[in-house]
Amino acid sequence: MKLKITIPDSLMEIPLWRFQEYERMKGDEEDVELIAKLLVSNFCNIPIGVVDRIDVATYHLAVDTLSKVLTESPRLKSRFKWDGVEYGFIPDLDKMTMAEFVDCDTYISRIDQWHRLMTIFYRPIKKKFGKFYTIEDYEGSEKHHKIMKKVPLYYLQSAMVFFWSIANKLAIHTLQSSESNLKEEQVTQLNNLLLTSGDGINQSTDLLKAMFLDLRKSPL
Repeated sequence: MKLKITIPDSLMEIPLWRFQEYERMKGDEEDVELIAKLLVSNFCNIPIGVVDRIDVATYHLAVDTLSKVLTESPRLKSRFKWDGVEYGFIPDLDKMTMAEFVDCDTYISRIDQWHRLMTIFYRPIKKKFGKFYTIEDYEGSEKHHKIMKKVPLYYLQSAMVFFWSIANKLAIHTLQSSESNLKEEQVTQLNNLLLTSGDGINQSTDLLKAMFLDLRKSPL
């Protein structure tokens, strides 16, 4: 009997938690064939023991489709609704607080913490003024992190791409506006943080492409 599976063809169809679970399962595995099976098992929501029962054409289609989906560079969506609540992306990154910036730097290179990263990028909208809006103040990642595990991976990936595109400008602006109010030791620490954060963000936005490079070249 031919096994039918559902293949996600958009980041909007993949919840963040599922990608985190896939990354946890994959770990440091280097076997391309096993990685491909984990890919299909996780994102098509079937037991890995069932993957071998999929016909060859469908298996190839699933691997190719998923590898393309997971290496998308989506455009930023500034608002989205989830469970009746509307969330908005940080309206002005130039006014990002040090608490937000430091936590962002902590979470952005750790896939298992990306749901917490989402609580920095997106928070509930308090007021709307046409196309403008204000969001809740950042009070740490505890408040909404469980909800953010369930939202589509699209929103996080688009936010990371957008964030990196202006990271250098943000770093320079933050340092310049903060220096006058900081002690010499604090200025040095901030400078080091800003100089290294760009590399971390860049590595994270390229991470999905790197993970699936071998799969795209594989004869599977």
